[in-house]
Amino acid sequence: MTDITGDRILIYTSKGQSIGAWGPGDGDLKRPRGTAVDKAGRILVSDTGNHQIKNFSADGDFIAKIGRFGSGDGEFCEPSGIAVSASGNFYVADHGNDRIQKFDSDGRFVTKWGIQGSADSQFQDPTAIAVDKSENVYVADSNNNRIQKFAADGQFITKWGTQGSGDGEFSYPSGVAVDGTGNVYVADRDNNRVQKFTPDGQFVRLLTPGFAQWEFDRPSDVSVDLEGNLYVANSGGQILKFTPDWRFVAQFGEPGSNPGQLSYPKGLSVASDGRVYVGDTGNHRIQVFSKEDSPVSGITKAIIVAGGGPYAGNNIWDATEMCANFAYRVLTYQGYTKDTIYYLSSDTDLDLDGNGKLDDVDADATNANLQSAIQTWAKDADNLFICMIDHGGDGTFRMGATEILQATDLDTWLDALQQNISGTVTVVYDACESGSFLPLLLPPEGKQRVLVTSTASDQESIFVANGTISFSFFFWGHMFNGDSFYDSFVNANGSVGATYSQAPQIDVNGNGIGNEKQDKELAKLIKIGNETKTGGDIPVIGSVSPAQTLTGETSALIYAENVIDANGISRVWAVITPPGYSGGSSDNPVTDLPTMDLISVGNNRYEGTYSNFTTAGTYNIAIFAMDRKGVLSLPVQTTVNVSSSLPACDECTGDPMVLTNVTFASGTACECTAATSITIGTGVTIKSGGNVTFKAPTVKLQSGFHAENGAVVSIKQQ
Repeated sequence: MTDITGDRILIYTSKGQSIGAWGPGDGDLKRPRGTAVDKAGRILVSDTGNHQIKNFSADGDFIAKIGRFGSGDGEFCEPSGIAVSASGNFYVADHGNDRIQKFDSDGRFVTKWGIQGSADSQFQDPTAIAVDKSENVYVADSNNNRIQKFAADGQFITKWGTQGSGDGEFSYPSGVAVDGTGNVYVADRDNNRVQKFTPDGQFVRLLTPGFAQWEFDRPSDVSVDLEGNLYVANSGGQILKFTPDWRFVAQFGEPGSNPGQLSYPKGLSVASDGRVYVGDTGNHRIQVFSKEDSPVSGITKAIIVAGGGPYAGNNIWDATEMCANFAYRVLTYQGYTKDTIYYLSSDTDLDLDGNGKLDDVDADATNANLQSAIQTWAKDADNLFICMIDHGGDGTFRMGATEILQATDLDTWLDALQQNISGTVTVVYDACESGSFLPLLLPPEGKQRVLVTSTASDQESIFVANGTISFSFFFWGHMFNGDSFYDSFVNANGSVGATYSQAPQIDVNGNGIGNEKQDKELAKLIKIGNETKTGGDIPVIGSVSPAQTLTGETSALIYAENVIDANGISRVWAVITPPGYSGGSSDNPVTDLPTMDLISVGNNRYEGTYSNFTTAGTYNIAIFAMDRKGVLSLPVQTTVNVSSSLPACDECTGDPMVLTNVTFASGTACECTAATSITIGTGVTIKSGGNVTFKAPTVKLQSGFHAENGAVVSIKQQ
């Protein structure tokens, strides 16, 4: 299926699940329409706005481009439909030139036919094209409201259709496809229907809306897979799938520009491996969906809880809400819908799906509402997924400003639910001491319950940089990128570990103990949603500044090189963990790790100078990049080691030592040492950023000494 956004090709499963992405460069696309796949697996794209045909490998690597704007042989004016024969020849509906062009498998021009008009072999806006097993060519002659059939050399065979709404009549036919037995399917766009014909044009059947679960919205193209399933592209941004007997079975896609969303898709084709290629013309990209693979059997629902709310003193509410909103969006990308997600938050006025309505939060975050969601709303589900984010304690979760959820109550509600549902309950919980829930949420006998926590039982959870450095953001970021449930856990674990000593846990075998070998093996079998992959859109950091050792200095240059992403980089930054850093009590989230933005200096390099390396020991530095779609890279780490032995200060002489009218400049890092005593007198100033140690058996500090904000002064009497 061809979908256009950001001048690149994105590959997804048939429910909006990405398999990959490619472009830009020679692979840039502008209003692409038709797509076709040859027997070697190469993807041909009608790059309509660039007046070219482009050829990509199955992995998305650009191979070649054919044509330019014009009316000569091998030139195009807004090429539209494209089709490939079994022999490898391909045919292009040269829309603006009102003709058909034929090329061999190497892209060499073979022949052409057609001029503007309404007689046989003449065209008015040929939009779509299809080829049968005998290499007969079918053309949707849109403004003539007919289908024309030709031999492989362009000889006219037959035609059918006139303007109208009766059987066999058309109003701007915009798509055509042929199945394995030669039957012809036509997207009758302005009549809002699909028609089926015999190979010689005899009307067979009409497919029109009439059922609540689906509708046509000016169908723009059609395609048929090897099993006879029919796919229809709605101009409004959906793809509909029907069985060979035209029973509706699936719909994927929705209006928009995010992964799995479409803007006026005009091209549609299905390859032999079942992949669906969609030309999403308004988004300037190709999306490729894999053969439909339902993630779990039965009905799957999800509950999201953004706990706490904006009460006075809640220093992580913004981070909590951001991460919970991110979870909502990721689940919708992965195949969940508004009807299968129940969102609890004190902020009930949210529009997360961009429909202009504040209808995405279902209720306030309270214990009663969570109990109702589990025991009433989710009772018809086969599988339930729960995401909880906020403050936590030993066996507790802060639901609101004055309300605490006990793990034992949550366990009681889940036990009652699992007596009546057949599938799995999965809980992902991010809060301080969240690991304390593991032994308290054991499943009933014979039932499966999966629990992921962001910490061990006695650890604080990290929410730095408004939550972008947190287990939740990392976990949901990897889920968004299409990683499996287990890989998302592993990658989030590694990303959090790059910044802070935090040990996420996973319990799948239900014994209340996390991270056992069996848990990890079983977790690899878990699938949440469609596992949408956007591999080409994950930012990559090529290299970072090497490990450094500072002796006397307090500043160091930190940089990242070869930072690239198809969507462009929006931010690169470093999270700095000082030596021996501790966030305090285990029930208090970590929010104050130093961060520093790295600034672009050109050639995909970002850098910045950090000037507060003032404590002896090793600073761990994790560098992250985020693209313009909000996708986060894996961290790349480096270190800065500050030597404990400072050089002698040039300003310090004598024993006993008396200092007056001395200024230690910003950036100075040195030590004044005397065998007997040091007197720090009037006029001694240490500038901001300076780091001076005074070491002697006796150190006297007199009036008139001044240390600016940001200066570090150490006095060691020994």
